Amino acid sequence: MGRSYWAYAAVLGFGLVLPSAVALAQPAVAPTGVTVQSVRNTPHPSKDNSPAGKADFRDLPSVVAGTVHNGEPADPGEWPATMISRPSGCTATLVGPRIVLTAAHCVDHGGRVMFWIAGRTREASCFHHPDYSPDGKKWAQTSADYAVCAIDAGHKVQGVPFEIVGAGPLFGVGEKVKLLGFGCNGTTIDSDGYGTLRVAAAGIEQLPSPPVQYFVSDWSIGGFKHAKGGVVCPGDSGGAVYWPVQGLRRIVALNSRTGVEADERTLNGKSYLSSVLSQSGLTKSPYDFLKMWSTAEYGGICGIPMDSGATMVGCRQ
Repeated sequence: MGRSYWAYAAVLGFGLVLPSAVALAQPAVAPTGVTVQSVRNTPHPSKDNSPAGKADFRDLPSVVAGTVHNGEPADPGEWPATMISRPSGCTATLVGPRIVLTAAHCVDHGGRVMFWIAGRTREASCFHHPDYSPDGKKWAQTSADYAVCAIDAGHKVQGVPFEIVGAGPLFGVGEKVKLLGFGCNGTTIDSDGYGTLRVAAAGIEQLPSPPVQYFVSDWSIGGFKHAKGGVVCPGDSGGAVYWPVQGLRRIVALNSRTGVEADERTLNGKSYLSSVLSQSGLTKSPYDFLKMWSTAEYGGICGIPMDSGATMVGCRQ
């Protein structure tokens, strides 16, 4: 998992420490690097978008053969709402019966994607946060790197515990997060291993500083339990960033960019994570965006009150 390249992954942190005014005032410096696509610009994992290949997620490996760099294999049974989206190959997370979160750079605005979950392929239409821009020179807009994908009516998911979007602010610099993703497994952006769910820890080095919505994590700031520190690797983008507290876990960000060393290929241990914290104080906050989709029509989003006031069902905790 890495830093200033686009990647598809997720991250989880812990600690109930409110961000200080000093921390929030830190200057945000845009990372260097170029945009990369999952699996080096090819569809993943089914290699084509033909009807015959729509449901081939089932043959993906569930464990890693050999060493997992910067992390460890994750038990898919503990993360049943975490999926691969096609054709991008990004990581994505189910947060309601019809709502999936992923990185905006993984999908076209208004574009179509597919997921394999609960025994079948589902199709969805995706929509970017209104602040998002793919232009890397527009640092603040680029950091709003998240999208909602709405699963087609009549195909809602049942029997899977949905992950919960957290309210914030929750934690400060130095707190630990957990990265989760189906991306490459290795020390460079050219590494193989796509399609294996991996998990790794990283420490928060910098908090979002409005209008920039990035958390910056660094694997060297401690580990999480016995896992080695991790960085985002291509294929991890869009995975949820989790924050554990009192036995619970909450999505606080999505993996967006990964960093590299001077050779422009070697991962350097930093990741850029787009905040999805509700009530975060950011302009056009994630809360306002997600609230539009937490409706009875879509079955709601765990952690975001429904427009009708109805109670969400099926959330993990």
